[in-house]
Amino acid sequence: MTQANNPYQLTILRIGAKTGLYVTIYGIIRSVLDSFRTPFELPLKNAPISNHVVLGLAIILGLLLFSFAQFIAPNKWREERWLYEKSY
Repeated sequence: MTQANNPYQLTILRIGAKTGLYVTIYGIIRSVLDSFRTPFELPLKNAPISNHVVLGLAIILGLLLFSFAQFIAPNKWREERWLYEKSY
């Protein structure tokens, strides 16, 4: 279905995959930047381990969202010949 209008075989990011990548990259950048802060400057004050655990969970959530939106959901629930833009 996606190969009909893709003559150069480019990778297609589906709906939600970009959001998953955004959350993952944000978590990675945030964990690197938070390692240079003092414990008082962290979002969870004086709890650097808890802060990195929360950021790690955000990274894992982003990766799960990306894999679900890119690979699992389109193959499981998308139907052939389904019109996403219907004329009324």
